[in-house]
Amino acid sequence: MPEIEYYMDNGWLIKASYRFADGAIDVLNASLGDYVEKETGNFVNSWGTGQALHSDRESETESFNIFTSGDFSFFGADHELVVGFNYGSNEFVVDSRYEVTPEVNISDYLVPAPVFDENSDRDVYKDNQEQTGFYGTARFSLGDSTKLMLGGRISSWDFKSEDLSGVEETVTHSDNNIVTPYVGIVYDVNQYASVYASHTGIFLPVTNYGADGQLLEPTEGTNTEAGVKFAFFDDELTISAAIYQSNKDNVAEWIDLPKLPNGQWVYESINGVKTDGYEIEFSGAISPKWNVAGGFTHNTAEDNAGNVRNTGLPSELFKLTSNYTFEKYVPALTVGASIRWQSKSYYENAIYVGDDIFPYTQSQPAYSLVDLMARYELSDNVTLGININNIFDEQYHRSLWGYTDKGEPQSFSASIRWNM
Repeated sequence: MPEIEYYMDNGWLIKASYRFADGAIDVLNASLGDYVEKETGNFVNSWGTGQALHSDRESETESFNIFTSGDFSFFGADHELVVGFNYGSNEFVVDSRYEVTPEVNISDYLVPAPVFDENSDRDVYKDNQEQTGFYGTARFSLGDSTKLMLGGRISSWDFKSEDLSGVEETVTHSDNNIVTPYVGIVYDVNQYASVYASHTGIFLPVTNYGADGQLLEPTEGTNTEAGVKFAFFDDELTISAAIYQSNKDNVAEWIDLPKLPNGQWVYESINGVKTDGYEIEFSGAISPKWNVAGGFTHNTAEDNAGNVRNTGLPSELFKLTSNYTFEKYVPALTVGASIRWQSKSYYENAIYVGDDIFPYTQSQPAYSLVDLMARYELSDNVTLGININNIFDEQYHRSLWGYTDKGEPQSFSASIRWNM
C-alpha cells in the first residue's frame, strides 16, 4: 500500500495512501434439508428439494485517502484541524451453478457430489459499490484542561447489481450527501485522569434484499458515549471505562424465506433498535518485564417493541492477555497466556412442515478459550517460538445463524525467526 507524506513549512501535514486488492474463491456446498423425517430418517427441505452449489467468486477492492492536518490560532489559543477525502470501491462477480441433491438419509455418511456442467441451472451476477466521503474534525482548546471536538462526514454511496445471465433486472441504489455529525468534549481532571463524552451519527449502507427483491435502506442512527480514562507510569499503563447507547433504524435481519430469483437471501429492516452497554479496558506495562491487556464488555439490544435483538451474539465478553520476560535468561525468555470468555448466545427460528410451524432455539453455552505461548531469543537475530491454542480443546461454535460454524480445536505451532 503506497503512502506519501509531505510536511509544509508551517508544520502542516499532507498524507495520501492508496490500496488495491483482488481475490478469488471457489465454493462448493450443499443444503440437504431443514429437518429429518422421523419415520424414514430422510432429510427434508421446507422450501423444496435439497440443493448443491458450486460457485466461482472474484473480487476487486480499491481505496484512496488523502487528508491534511495541523495547528491554527483562534482567539489567542492554538487548535487542531483535520480535513480529508476518501474513496472506496468493490466489484464482486459470482458465477454459480446449482444441482438438486439426491435424497439423503441420516444414516448416510457419504453423499455423492452432483456433477456440475452446462446443463446445470446457472446464474451470474456482478455487484459494484462505491462510497466517497469528505470529513473533518476541529479540536478546540477551551483552556488548559478542556478540549472540544466538532466534526462530521458527508457521504455518498452507489450500488449496482447486474444479472449477467440476462434474467433479472439490474438493481441500483444511491444515497447522496448524507451528513453524519460528531461532537465530543474531553476534560483533564489531573495528570492521571480525564473524562469525556461524545455523540455521533451513524450511516451504514447494506447490501441485503427485502422480500420485494429491492435493496434495503441503509442503517442510520446515533451513538452516544461517556467515559473516563486513567494513565499511569508515564502513560505506560492505561485504563478506561465507558457507557454507551446506540439507536438505529433500518437494521437488516435475515428472515426464513426461500431465496429470491437472483439467489439472494431475504432480509427485513428493523426500526428502533436500541443497544445499551458498558466496557472496561486496560493495556500497557505493569513493569518493564510485565505487559497486560484486556477488558470486559456488556451490551443488550432491543427493538421498539421490546423484543431482544442480536441474540446470536454474546451479551458479555471478557479478554485477558499477559506476558512476562525473564531477563536473567540471556538474551530473554518470554512466556504468556490469554483467556477469552463469552456468555451464552442463542438463535430462534422455525421449521415449516406443510402448514405447520415448529419453533426451535439453537444455543451456544458460555465458553472460554485459553492460549499459551513462549518465545526464546537465541541471539539478537534468531528467536524460537511455540504457541498452544485452545489448550483445553474446548468445543464451541463461532456463529448461530441457522447453521453452525465449528470453532478451531486445540492446535500447536512452533517457529524459528531469523532477522538479517
